[in-house]
Amino acid sequence: MTRLMRNGWDMKKNKNSIAGNVALNVNFNIYQGIMLQLNSRYLSPTLLPQGKREVTFSTDLGMKYEIPSINLSLTATLSDVFNTFKKVYTVDTLQLQQHLEQQSNTQVFYIGLTWKFNTLKR
Repeated sequence: MTRLMRNGWDMKKNKNSIAGNVALNVNFNIYQGIMLQLNSRYLSPTLLPQGKREVTFSTDLGMKYEIPSINLSLTATLSDVFNTFKKVYTVDTLQLQQHLEQQSNTQVFYIGLTWKFNTLKR
């Protein structure tokens, strides 16, 4: 690969990339009043001016249970089920070569309770 310098910036020839994002959201009605939701996101590798960002992937799972007789809903959500969400960057210039990985604890379990009041029929 040939490198060119222009105004102090490292310019590589033939930097080509195809990038895209995919999101998947699926709802399952398991039983009357019980819904399960699966949500996944994929971000492809992306070319940056001085390097590239690697693949990012995450999957969330949620459940909702409705009790219509007392206007109550119970929800539970687990984010980043497989603990795969991380950001990885690679910088490759004449002045700097760096590989950076950032991974936070993104696995969070959430429980919610919703009570609907004033549910008058019109």
